[in-house]
Amino acid sequence: MGAGHGGDLGPGQRLGAKPGDDKTFSKLLGKVLKRPAFFPAPKFAVTAMRGGEVADFVTASLRVVPRRALDKGYTFRYPELEPALRDLLGR
Repeated sequence: MGAGHGGDLGPGQRLGAKPGDDKTFSKLLGKVLKRPAFFPAPKFAVTAMRGGEVADFVTASLRVVPRRALDKGYTFRYPELEPALRDLLGR
């Protein structure tokens, strides 16, 4: 993203246009995969699979906005999560 858009956009390079939460992500991922998604991944399951640090990061409730990218006028290819997941997963 940064290389084709006037330089470094900071840590926001890996963010979407709108903040979301784990519950919304899980629900949309289940919808795109046509699989049930009743609840987000529980912390103990992530800890068992990937360790405590990863679990803390994955299950944390962060509301991060890509301010620098938005201020520089960056246009997201997928401003909404569902179309991005569909493209990424070929659905």
